[in-house]
Amino acid sequence: MRPSIAEVCIRKIGATVREGEFVSGTFCAATEALEQIPADIVYLLPFFESGFTDLHTGADVRKGELGSVYAVRDFYRLDPTLVGAGAAVDLRVLADENLLAVDDIRDLCGVDGPGLDDLVAFGSFEAAAAHTGEDVLRQIVGRAQLRGLVRRAHDLGKQVIFDLVLKQTSRDCPLIESHPEWYAMDENGQPRIHQIAWLVYSDVALLDLTFNLDLQNYLSAVAPYWMRTCDFDGVRIDASQTIDRPFLKQIKNRINEVKQDALVLGETLCTLEESRGIPVDMVYALLVDYHRDAATAGEYINFLEETGGSFPRRTVALAYFENHDAPRATKVWHERYADQLKCDPALDLMWRRRTDEADPAQVMAMLRNLQASLINATAGSAEFVNVVYGLEYGTTWARRPSQTSRARHCCIRNSPVGRLIRTCERGTRRSACWCSHQQLWMRDISTITAAPSTGAIPKIGCWPTLDTRRRRPCW
Repeated sequence: MRPSIAEVCIRKIGATVREGEFVSGTFCAATEALEQIPADIVYLLPFFESGFTDLHTGADVRKGELGSVYAVRDFYRLDPTLVGAGAAVDLRVLADENLLAVDDIRDLCGVDGPGLDDLVAFGSFEAAAAHTGEDVLRQIVGRAQLRGLVRRAHDLGKQVIFDLVLKQTSRDCPLIESHPEWYAMDENGQPRIHQIAWLVYSDVALLDLTFNLDLQNYLSAVAPYWMRTCDFDGVRIDASQTIDRPFLKQIKNRINEVKQDALVLGETLCTLEESRGIPVDMVYALLVDYHRDAATAGEYINFLEETGGSFPRRTVALAYFENHDAPRATKVWHERYADQLKCDPALDLMWRRRTDEADPAQVMAMLRNLQASLINATAGSAEFVNVVYGLEYGTTWARRPSQTSRARHCCIRNSPVGRLIRTCERGTRRSACWCSHQQLWMRDISTITAAPSTGAIPKIGCWPTLDTRRRRPCW
């Protein structure tokens, strides 16, 4: 049985905007949402403390209004805003559930700090913070809440992995002063901005990993530390194709020392040929733009099947058509279908009648979203490449923000699959009158939800689009 993976940005889960100010989502809100997340593996975007300024110039260099979660200031400190309001924290409950850890208190407070019983005896968060300092207490509680998130996921039969950033830090990371030799410097003696091809990350400082053994040892200890602390099941390695293979192998070995069956997912933003030989358990199947922009479903399926044959047997690859680095697929497809319908009033009228929607292009976009999801969930084969279905738990289903940015105000408070389910049900009811001349895969929704993992490909020839000759929807 092939797994599915959902990307989750904790900052967004349960977030609100009050009087124009963003109030972050929390570990607890993400824990409550786990049961709604339709995936076997939950992949958490970075939850570490982020940095916003340039250490040398003092300039605010953050991306967007919130700053990027990939601008990590400290790999051993959690983002304190993810803990939520102190008044909502019950230290007694955390202790009774065995989530507060003596080791955390000792690490963060020192040997002269309070014991576990002492901390709980303070009663309220505010009283305990008066003794430990609020910042330290937030770190202690944050680890307990993150531990609770992973435990809850395990209770639901899910695994949890987290994002490991190896090529960069924020531009105000303390390591810039304590270990300047760990950074690639520009002509002015300041850490270089990280750039990959045309992508410029002006909010981060580029680490100099090559042959830098002290830095490699420091970074390779991050994943094992958090796996031991919170019982994570593995990591996703950011931009793994840009990292030396021997260093990646070192990291994977250290991870497997903690958990023999840990999952190491490598972000391989390169051609499939270049991703061969990267020492990870799972690679990316292809670039997100290709998933989104394939002209037909048949072309999409053929690409997955043909390229799959070039990999070693039993390779596992993640297929997805949108993530936090790309415009929302539904938005792109909606705009394209809207332009097509605008050019043909008769077709536009027909789609309005068929869908009972004021905006039929949105229904078409959601149907394509559903169809692409089905392909991702069933493409490949265990004999060659076992394709894993990936999705982003990023915004409510079928909303059309220009970008699913983790650095901008964006809140998730409802299940993102509600509109998908309703669209799927509507498609089932209307499939007979829409496509009586074809064997439509949506005719029996139960076959979708119980799709076999044998590699069988549904007979889907093209996307929901427009047949201008017959003036009817073409599937």
